[in-house]
Amino acid sequence: MITEKGFTLVEIIAVLVVLGVLAAFVVPKFFAMPEQAEIKSLHIALNDMKTKAKNAYAKSIINRDGKADTDDYDTFQELGLTDITEIQSTYKDFAAGDAGWAFPNDTHIEYTLANGSKNTWEFVLTVSDPDNPPEIVLQKQ
Repeated sequence: MITEKGFTLVEIIAVLVVLGVLAAFVVPKFFAMPEQAEIKSLHIALNDMKTKAKNAYAKSIINRDGKADTDDYDTFQELGLTDITEIQSTYKDFAAGDAGWAFPNDTHIEYTLANGSKNTWEFVLTVSDPDNPPEIVLQKQ
């Protein structure tokens, strides 16, 4: 009696279909990872900027005998982020070429994602009154 060893064509096709379905779920997630990592790093930068803002607010209270002056912390420069070079050295710059950090004015810092979508995110510094520390938010433009 002859016994043949091996897989039938139907079995091979079934395995390929299963692998194709798995790949359909895995591949998009894999390609989204660099952009997700870049956005996570922006949130880390945001937390650092918030710490700088709170420190500047506290120093203003100490230096002005208990009452903060908004002129001490109403721009990113007064928080220690004086220019693009300072920002790039403080926070990881993923971008190459024209993408990356921009400093359109004293209260806004922009970052264009290098990976994937090329979306721009913006850090916005807001100072309401001397009784409250400055707020910094990160928003997608």
